[in-house]
Amino acid sequence: MDEYSMNFVRTILIVVLISLFFSFLNKKSQSKPEVLNGEVTLRYSALFEILGWMVLVPILIISIGGFVSSTTVIAKLGFIVFFLIFASMGAYLILIRRNSYTKITDQGISNSGIFCRIKEIEWSNIKEVSFSPASKALTISDGKNKISLSTLMTGFTTLVDTLQQKVDPAIVGSLVKDIDKFKQARGF
Repeated sequence: MDEYSMNFVRTILIVVLISLFFSFLNKKSQSKPEVLNGEVTLRYSALFEILGWMVLVPILIISIGGFVSSTTVIAKLGFIVFFLIFASMGAYLILIRRNSYTKITDQGISNSGIFCRIKEIEWSNIKEVSFSPASKALTISDGKNKISLSTLMTGFTTLVDTLQQKVDPAIVGSLVKDIDKFKQARGF
């Protein structure tokens, strides 16, 4: 095979793998979340952490090897910058899996982000619910706090169902239609 054919095959393979990855995450978002003592917990799939380590470990090895074998200061700085960029991406994926979660209770919803900052909103205080297809996120607000939740969280559909049950229909509005329209447009 010539170089052009190999690049074409590589590109097709990458597109297929990314499609499979997002298809898997979509299936997980429709699966049942963890339930313990009446609290429903939504989390990101363990695949996020696995991908984070798959980025972090090779980047660490490549960066150390490149840094040690470099003879110029510019090359060494290049490997440091290269490492920092990709290591931060890997660390983000690991932290989003380990630290991010959303708990749904009878009283309301609480959310912890990657830096473990917890935000809580009671069902009766919710003033706005919106969905953004661009960011694939559902945003819930009580006027003071704002919680953004990704459609990629395991059990996301459970959250949507709970919102329909616990929040005034005038506030929830066309949320379900918007999410269904988004999923149909993306082939989910």
